[in-house]
Amino acid sequence: GAFLIGHATYEERMMELLGASFSPREQMEYAYTMASVHIGREEYAEALKYIDQSIKLYTEKDPGILSELWFKKGCLLTLTDKDDEALSALDFALKIKPDLANAHYVKMQIHVKQGNMAQAVQDVEMYSRLTGGESMTAVQGDLYAAQEIYLEAVTAYDKALMADSENWHALFMRGLSHLQLGNYDLSLKDFSRCIEYGQEMAMSRYYRGVLLLNQEDYVGAEADFDAALSTEKPGYAMMELWFNRGVSRMAQGELESALKDFDESVHRGEAVGESLINSGICLQELGQSTAALERF
Repeated sequence: GAFLIGHATYEERMMELLGASFSPREQMEYAYTMASVHIGREEYAEALKYIDQSIKLYTEKDPGILSELWFKKGCLLTLTDKDDEALSALDFALKIKPDLANAHYVKMQIHVKQGNMAQAVQDVEMYSRLTGGESMTAVQGDLYAAQEIYLEAVTAYDKALMADSENWHALFMRGLSHLQLGNYDLSLKDFSRCIEYGQEMAMSRYYRGVLLLNQEDYVGAEADFDAALSTEKPGYAMMELWFNRGVSRMAQGELESALKDFDESVHRGEAVGESLINSGICLQELGQSTAALERF
């Protein structure tokens, strides 16, 4: 904490002394230094006070320095959960210096936090335009995918993969976007490449299994669901994994194994209605008609 002198902190007393003896520029530099000290301590509310003082004391016309002060203010406001005020400060920084790319990046983070994905996409586009690189194209793809604009997402992931062929996140997400668009062969290709290189294994195996199941490749689907289960982490959100493996086993006549999967699916709350119906069919095929009736 700050050292107190009477009712004022040591830092506040120093600002008073500086005001009597030093120029506004020297006072501004001291206030900025104190803001940096508080940022280093993660005392963002205190740092914000000194950034405000720095802005008030800065009387020169250098747009680089003034925009940086407003940018810092925007960052500190979002760190203190004042996101709307942060956006206003960042917009003011951009008004002073329109090519301040990092301001667009922080705005993107705030808009994502607020769930405003459409605006976040615009922020990323501006950031990429100003930096002249492809470093944010995968993020742009994620934002499009979050809005279910899958065609634009695929285009963004294509660019990301052209810049870095080993961007596994982009490859997986492109596969997922192709799946949503109904481009099943392209989706299968992307998931298979992830699996080949040992990336995004659990989810890639799961989604490839779903695709193989739809192609009636029940043996291949079962193998992928087995592999997905073996790589599943505690608490990892899998989508109807047990149910789908049960379907692949049921289609191969592995009724007892399928029944176990459908029971586990019900226990986990996956596709409960369909699992109960399928387990009833399995029981009926196994000659357990009374037990089957309880499932229907």
